[in-house]
Amino acid sequence: MAGGKASAKRGRWNLAHLTAVDDVDGARALFNVSRVRADYGLDSTAGLTFTDRAQGERRNTVLAADTRYVFGKLYFLRGQIGGSRTDDGVSVRNAPVWLAEFDRTGRAWGFNYRITGIGPDFESAAGYVPRTDVVDAHATNRVSFYGAPGRTLEQLTFFAGPSFLWSYGDFASRRPTESGLEMHGNASFRGGWRLEGRVERNTLHYAPGTFDGHTTSTPAGTRPYVPEEVPGAWELTVEASTPAFKAFDAEVELARATVPLFDEGSRGRETAASAGLNLRAGGSVRVAARVTLSRLTRIRDGTEFARALIPRLKIEYQPRRSLFVRAVAEYQAQRRDVLRDARTGLPLSIGGVPSARDDANRLRADLLLSFEPTPGTVAFLGYGAGLDNGDRFAFDALAREADGFFLKLAYRFRR
Repeated sequence: MAGGKASAKRGRWNLAHLTAVDDVDGARALFNVSRVRADYGLDSTAGLTFTDRAQGERRNTVLAADTRYVFGKLYFLRGQIGGSRTDDGVSVRNAPVWLAEFDRTGRAWGFNYRITGIGPDFESAAGYVPRTDVVDAHATNRVSFYGAPGRTLEQLTFFAGPSFLWSYGDFASRRPTESGLEMHGNASFRGGWRLEGRVERNTLHYAPGTFDGHTTSTPAGTRPYVPEEVPGAWELTVEASTPAFKAFDAEVELARATVPLFDEGSRGRETAASAGLNLRAGGSVRVAARVTLSRLTRIRDGTEFARALIPRLKIEYQPRRSLFVRAVAEYQAQRRDVLRDARTGLPLSIGGVPSARDDANRLRADLLLSFEPTPGTVAFLGYGAGLDNGDRFAFDALAREADGFFLKLAYRFRR
């Protein structure tokens, strides 16, 4: 509904605070986000982040400290430790969050080793945390080769390394739920042409309880469903892109993979393709178009499990430096088959209810108007709408399900 932000810098200290009030599900929610950061050494920093959201009897607070220490010009160490506290008026839940990272950024050789842990009850109501109850680790190594000036091949870079993911409570005591090995190479050619390729091998072990409530029919009657393990899934991806010409640039990506079909616990194959085109006209108009198609089939019998077609269009118009207009539209046409037993092909039931086919056809449109008369002084006016429930490409049948306006004003004080 309304909010404000303030920031300041004095010497090696940086401070920022945001307060906002919103109406969520008919109840008033108060957000507070604060950040304090101090610079030390040549390029090193240390900081403290605090977020808080209060809505009725429910309150969520997150506090975390972090540091980034740069040394030897090419290396840095990064660490974070913190936690969340969630009080819903009935119970209080606390959960940790932590991170450790070691990185070398060199011209010919580099690496990045990182491990992140997020507790099972961690919650950040004022932010976005896509997945909790995990420990995620990877070790990526990079080597680069450079061609002589004027050669067709200007640069060739390879990345390789393993990745692992555990449930938080299983870390260091059980095998990873997911693991993988990735090899990635990209080549840059004279004039700006690029070619990339990636090969991955992934292994998935479903965590206990993942398919609780799923049942399947057998000659002996209804039994709890046991998913099919995915001991080794391969993925091959190839991507090519053009230089950024004055009027346009383009890219295309193709992928073929064996993948786990998470919803029904079976093995599948994915064929995916995407293409993007960016157009520039007269220096004031930019158009970006992209379309993505993905199709999943079951390895067992080749039947289709799911399909998604997602076209996206973005148009930007900037008649002068201070005025900017953007319109974005994305359409999603998706379908998913009835969930089936990985071994028999019979439909699965969830909680005693037979699974059903799932079709989704959504359109999302967003408009933004930006006015910046002087650097630091800016006004944003935006509108977004979501439409749903239509048949594929039957745009006249789409019904508006959600929309919203926002206004942001910022003024920079100068001394």
